[in-house]
Amino acid sequence: MAHQLPEERNFHIFYQLCTGMRGSAADALRIPADALTRFRYLSASGCTAIAGVSDAEDFAAVAAAMGAVGITVPEQARRGAPAPPARRRRTTFAVAPCAPAEVRVGI
Repeated sequence: MAHQLPEERNFHIFYQLCTGMRGSAADALRIPADALTRFRYLSASGCTAIAGVSDAEDFAAVAAAMGAVGITVPEQARRGAPAPPARRRRTTFAVAPCAPAEVRVGI
């Protein structure tokens, strides 16, 4: 992608990450508090927020979903590096035939 159109956002997880991650985790990834205006890739279109959408809440939901499948908070902050095999959890999913799948994330 060469550029964004005016009022266009892309890769929403970047906006969510920069808005929702704080403290030592943000420091470890070098995410400044003003990331949405500081990073040209996020601010070039002039649209860093969507009315009625909380990027911080959406990031919390993504982090909770990662936790639900066994990715711990420290592992989440490790720049996506996989956990050592001894620390991985085996997760299985079962869906009844012809039943709608449902994912619930508690925040």
